[in-house]
Amino acid sequence: MNLEELKKTPQVSESDNFCLEIVSPGLLDTLTFKSASRQKPGLGEVEIEVGATGLNFKEVLIALGVLPVPPNTSVKFGLECAGKIVAKGEGVSELEIGDEVIAFAPSCFSAFTTVSASSVAPKPNGMSLEEAATIPIAFMTAYYALIELGRLGQNEKVLIHAAAGGVGMAAVQIAQMIGADIFATAGNAEKRDFLRSLGIEKIMDSRSLSFADELMKFTGGRGVDVVLNSLAGEFIPKSLSILAPFGRFLEIGKRDIYENSQLNLQLFEKGISFFVINLGTESPNFNSMLREVVKNFQDGNLTPLPLKIFPIPEVATAFEYMARAKHIGKIVVSLQDKEEVRGLIASSSTRKHPKPVDFGLVQRDLQNKKLLSSDHNLGLLPTEGIEVFDRILGSGLPQVLVSTQDLLSRLEQSSMSTFLSSLEETEHKYLPKQVHPRPQLSNAYVAPRNELERQIAQRWEKLLGIEHVGIYDDFFDLGGDSLLAVQLIAALKENIQMELSVNNLLDHPTIAGFLESIALTSASEKPPTALPSYLVKIQAGNNNKQPFFLAHPIGGQVYFYRDLVSCMESERPVYGFQSLDLDEKDEKTELLTNVEKMAAEYIKAMRFIQQNGPYFIGGASFGGMIAFEMAQQLHAEGEKVAVLAMIDTPGPGEMGLKLENETAIATYIIESLLELDKNFISLNSMPEQGNAEEQVIYALEQAKIANLVPNDFQIQTTRNIIRIFKANMEAMWNYRPRIYPGKIIFFRAQDRREKYDPEHPEYSWMDLAASGIEIYPVGGNHITMNYDPHVQVIAEKIKLYLEQNN
Repeated sequence: MNLEELKKTPQVSESDNFCLEIVSPGLLDTLTFKSASRQKPGLGEVEIEVGATGLNFKEVLIALGVLPVPPNTSVKFGLECAGKIVAKGEGVSELEIGDEVIAFAPSCFSAFTTVSASSVAPKPNGMSLEEAATIPIAFMTAYYALIELGRLGQNEKVLIHAAAGGVGMAAVQIAQMIGADIFATAGNAEKRDFLRSLGIEKIMDSRSLSFADELMKFTGGRGVDVVLNSLAGEFIPKSLSILAPFGRFLEIGKRDIYENSQLNLQLFEKGISFFVINLGTESPNFNSMLREVVKNFQDGNLTPLPLKIFPIPEVATAFEYMARAKHIGKIVVSLQDKEEVRGLIASSSTRKHPKPVDFGLVQRDLQNKKLLSSDHNLGLLPTEGIEVFDRILGSGLPQVLVSTQDLLSRLEQSSMSTFLSSLEETEHKYLPKQVHPRPQLSNAYVAPRNELERQIAQRWEKLLGIEHVGIYDDFFDLGGDSLLAVQLIAALKENIQMELSVNNLLDHPTIAGFLESIALTSASEKPPTALPSYLVKIQAGNNNKQPFFLAHPIGGQVYFYRDLVSCMESERPVYGFQSLDLDEKDEKTELLTNVEKMAAEYIKAMRFIQQNGPYFIGGASFGGMIAFEMAQQLHAEGEKVAVLAMIDTPGPGEMGLKLENETAIATYIIESLLELDKNFISLNSMPEQGNAEEQVIYALEQAKIANLVPNDFQIQTTRNIIRIFKANMEAMWNYRPRIYPGKIIFFRAQDRREKYDPEHPEYSWMDLAASGIEIYPVGGNHITMNYDPHVQVIAEKIKLYLEQNN
């Protein structure tokens, strides 16, 4: 580096930089900026002042707390960026300070990032930094696949699966640049229409295996020369089967690789090649490929992807927007407002207990300042102040509090004002833009009766995107789900200074009921003993009726039973036991893998509600096994179990497929959701790249949006879903039941999934129920039997047994 460059190199100031982290994975509004050190570039490195950052779905999964990260590792978000070089180390000759560039770099949601110069290339002229941020990952992946490995040539036929995704759209441009004949698939009609607007004529459904037959008709039975694939399972052999002789198969997805899926080698008789696309900065010729991509932009052969831009203060909104799949193309965050971030960090650091700046709290701070400034009429005049000061000096008291009105009244008003102001913290820009009319509900609309109800109703309306929410409208009937419930509860918990959980909303899912429950708890000097967090009230019912207790299935959640409970009598109290480990955040903690211990803990929790028998208990699948063990232990204590209901529960000798690893579990979850609605993922634009874990988390979120499992999985605990599933799978296989003196009510699904379900799960329990077993066939399979219309049969039978023994 010469003297002139040294003069141009800025002095490194730690206060100049910041990075994006998350305080509470699962709550996107806790995405937080904190001060970070700038790293002086070393040999072969450059420092970039970031101007725009491309958001990738992998980062959203990490923020949602569902993609594991190594323990004690601080995640700094951002994988790609566009910006300006502000410093460079020794050995960098092709880049200069002041150059605008694009880069694969770490911590790109920072003001500055330092990276190897080999991962950087000059930004194409004539485009903004935001447009340039759409280039690195999408176009490099597509270029590496089609050009470097696939050797796609002019007039060759190429099938691009998931062509409306980021990599897919980049691949379309590259194929058009080469002059290839393009065939494409996409997951829904909107995406297929978009692809037609790009000039692609031969488009098929990426969610149906019929694409293969359609393509062979298009090509007169010859097939295509290249397949760019991101689909999984049966789509791989189907896609291999439509390759022409000496064709090239380019695999972007990872799911089947992780699962060690098998392929029929006979497919390769035609001399076809199979490539796994695993691009990284360490890939051979990475920098030359990056520069070749940039040159094609410079020459006008390629153009930036369609994009939606969010300013840096709205970074949490950008993450939520991607999580809900409302976009085509790329989401980019512009870092033009760095000074606003720095100002907030600086303001935060002056506090006695500094903490990172949480952009979810910025609006609340502003509202509180407005509240205080408007309250000046409650102050003292100067002459009054002097008089009061004299009285204080003469009092001799160690501490004195001065209030211009009745103190208790002032405190109540202050608490209410603070609470109301907190509800204004989220402006319309942070919430869904589409507003829908209030849906048809079983109850009439009742308008808010006071200011507090009005403010909460407005929060619900913005959060749910619904006009005119009434105070007796059920949050979940309005389309609320666990993601929205957690965001609502998390915001209220801090501001009303009460310990709340999603269970508060489950117990009281209307505005009137929720506020009444808070008022009752606040008014009591000694609040009632809280239920264990893993005991969830699913239906309040009538205290004159004995409660029915349901143990969680293998996923650990109990919202799975909402359809069952909704078909039962509304007067029956129903409680669910969710997994003891559902809120466990430390991945080092060993989860319970013992049915006997689970049952013992759930019995303790049950006695918070009902001290003595006779008890009514049950569960679906693994939950039935837990209920069986609970009945055993209760009987050993001399208690009576009047009803033991087991829903398609496998047992020793009749177990289904053992899911040995996390990828197999993820696959099971996705396939189970598809049993409920084979179109829900395409309708909600599930990303078609990424590994199996990424896909299952996205599938769960889309299932909630589609109201398939509106509350089955809580977003703040999704990091644990697969861990809990795995632990419960081990517990189920290790369990050795003993003969039970009582009777079993068993519901068997008539349809059996060949891959997962034993043919006769009831056989295991016939010899274990000393008082007999009543078996009832139910329409549907192991999954669908728990949903309408099949679950009505189960509900009616259980209702009959409960009434007979009440």
